[in-house]
Amino acid sequence: MKRIIAEKQANQKWAFVAAVLLLLSVVFMPRSALAACANPVGEEGQIVYNTTYGTMQYCDDTNWISMGATIAPGGNNGPTDGLVARWRMDDGTGSAIAADMLGLHNATLTNMNTTSAWISGIRGGALLFDGNNDYLAIPDHSTLDLESFTLTTWVRFDGPVAANYFFEKGTAGQANYRFYLYYNGSNYVLACGFHDGTTWRQIEQTVGPSLGVWYHLACTWDNVGKELIMYVNGVTAGYGAGPFTPVQNNAALWLGRSQLAGAGTLLGAMDDTRIYNRALSPAEVEEVLQSGTATAHASLLGRWKFDESSGLIATDSSPNANIGTLGGGPTWQPTGGRVNGALDFDGVNDTVIVYTHPVFNDINTLSVSAWIYPRGWGEGNRGRIIDKRTGAQESFIFYVLNPGHLVFEASRWNGSNGVWGSSSAVIPLNTWTHVVVTYDYGALGNDPALYVNGSPVGVTESTTPTGAVVAETANINIGNDNGTARTFNGLLDDVRMYGRVLAADEVAALYDNPEGGVCTNPFRAEGAIAFNSTSGVMQYCNGSDWISMGPTVAPGGAGCSNPAGDRGTMVYNTTHSVMQYCNGTDWVGIGK
Repeated sequence: MKRIIAEKQANQKWAFVAAVLLLLSVVFMPRSALAACANPVGEEGQIVYNTTYGTMQYCDDTNWISMGATIAPGGNNGPTDGLVARWRMDDGTGSAIAADMLGLHNATLTNMNTTSAWISGIRGGALLFDGNNDYLAIPDHSTLDLESFTLTTWVRFDGPVAANYFFEKGTAGQANYRFYLYYNGSNYVLACGFHDGTTWRQIEQTVGPSLGVWYHLACTWDNVGKELIMYVNGVTAGYGAGPFTPVQNNAALWLGRSQLAGAGTLLGAMDDTRIYNRALSPAEVEEVLQSGTATAHASLLGRWKFDESSGLIATDSSPNANIGTLGGGPTWQPTGGRVNGALDFDGVNDTVIVYTHPVFNDINTLSVSAWIYPRGWGEGNRGRIIDKRTGAQESFIFYVLNPGHLVFEASRWNGSNGVWGSSSAVIPLNTWTHVVVTYDYGALGNDPALYVNGSPVGVTESTTPTGAVVAETANINIGNDNGTARTFNGLLDDVRMYGRVLAADEVAALYDNPEGGVCTNPFRAEGAIAFNSTSGVMQYCNGSDWISMGPTVAPGGAGCSNPAGDRGTMVYNTTHSVMQYCNGTDWVGIGK
């Protein structure tokens, strides 16, 4: 493949691209003076890789133009500050609950068929409501009793009904908040607000939704600024202000139906529904709208960088966006990590829980990577790096064992678990060490591979696995086990899970390139550009996936003309201020 490689610049969030001689040429049509772009400063035609948004960009003489899809900051999660609950609705057929990603507010499917209600949505799965009596029930909790709030959801309307309710906590004169669409006899009206103990305080906006179309709806109330705002697809759709405060109550929260008898049930579907305990800004509402747009990567299942400095949420920077919830009080170390920040576990009860999600379940091939800084060997001398077990649901365990052995247990076997460890003590105390384990459940005779600082180490089997592989839906615990009895003692940084067995050179690349991500097929670092000769399209690596910069075409084509260029050549057209590449026949414009 013909390619150029992005080289990351120290102390910058931008990576400037340097051409690899003879592999790909970037041609500039003549111009007497090139214009420039800012933030960062760059000349017209210059290419940079924006690590904040995971996209390749070029300067068109004024602006930086993205050459592919962007990823929202925070790993496609959207804002996490103030996030109270998020129901992704990806649980799937057979599940009687819609799990809250934070684990505190799981929603029970009520009057809903646990098979047919689960459908494909705008972001993975979704839930279908019948317009009659379907709803999701969430018990009352103090964290759901809000003064300031933001309510967001994706909604699809499938037919005319008197009222489609999305959120309601309480009824009549005691609703803490509600968000719904109703028909007034002439028009459909979007409404959001609350009761203040005296009367309803809500804003309304006439809308004309189309059936079968997904809409992103948001409502924010700032109890300090006293402003109520509604958004449709990121655009302001209603505004109101006044010196009011939402009434507090002990009522349950319902999604998809009003708690007032006969008031209305959604006829349609909901997806990726969230509640915040603060009013998001318009930019943050847009960030929620854009989050989750990346296709879930079949290999990188999760990546927790631990670069936050506060709060109870550890962001997953993979496209799957499965956040971790802190428990027990692990301490953020914003500058104390192997790369940027890390999370400090006390060896007593600290943990990070990533609640069950289909992307993590029944993994038959896996790899786990982490940077560890042990100060001791943890509780029971078996401090967990990562542990995927919940009661009888078991998958694997990866931990350090006194006096410095690395141990992996494969626990999906229904006979005996397989247990393997490093043949010698390979983990030092008070030192950053990169560790990786890979394993394939395909056969009882398969052994894991263990790596330390990019190199394989000897493995000794202590227990041979027996039986057959069984299904599991366990949570993931980072830095502890499910019973918080095996706490890691020290720092953890950049924990990753892959749904396949990494090759030795890929493990070495993770060790050698701790700051960035990688792509496979071909294996390249984040920011690399390659021409895919099979699909006839230029692509770049955003840290997990190859992102196409144009349409795919049939293989073939000898080259392009005006100007002459080989298949896979990139040029910057100064006449039209656009970056182009030759797909074998035509020059394809990128980003415009």
